[in-house]
Amino acid sequence: MSYFPLLAYISKYTNISFLYLVNFGMQDLLLSDNTWFLHEHLDIEYQTYRLLAYLQFVEKQFLQIKLYPYLSELIKHYEFVDNISTKMEEIKKRINNTQKAIEQGINLFNTILKSMEYEVIGIIPEYNQEGYIIASYEQVNYLDIMRFHISSITDYDKFYMTNIEYLEGLGNISMLNRAPEFIKRHILEKYKDLPNPIVIYVKASYYVPLHETLIPIMRRVLPVWIRSV
Repeated sequence: MSYFPLLAYISKYTNISFLYLVNFGMQDLLLSDNTWFLHEHLDIEYQTYRLLAYLQFVEKQFLQIKLYPYLSELIKHYEFVDNISTKMEEIKKRINNTQKAIEQGINLFNTILKSMEYEVIGIIPEYNQEGYIIASYEQVNYLDIMRFHISSITDYDKFYMTNIEYLEGLGNISMLNRAPEFIKRHILEKYKDLPNPIVIYVKASYYVPLHETLIPIMRRVLPVWIRSV
């Protein structure tokens, strides 16, 4: 079988002269070392053509009773690929463990989300893309106050970017002052740059880390919550 069509293909994609490929060092140009599949183009079809061209070249050398260095190189490449295949099997096993960890994280995300209730405190303003979040936790006398801003990143309002800024935490609050209306009054008196902000009160069944858990969850679900009020 002639390998000239394969050389023409390689010449097209590498800008190496066709005649140069035919006349000089095919084995060096195609499979010069064990990382040959990473050279030039990271393309499966292209690298397959390189391998086929090299094998056909070697077969031609064998027909001319020329064994070396081609036989030793073939053995070297085969052993390397076989070793890579073994490593890939190990990686697949690790990937399966990674998928289990991802499922565990998603389940934890959903569990925390289901433990949350939310409501808008007071009248819902016409502009509701910017405002404040009050986060409270059952059995913990502590509140987190955050400011949010939601902006659309497409013309169709299907994708949003939610920025959440942590403002302050309030602890050791009396039962009266823990009422959402009192906390909203505190926010409006202290932060006056928004004239008529929406204030969302979030009640969680248990305390969760703020920056590692609560804020990332809020970034994902807040646009959905805002659309539903």
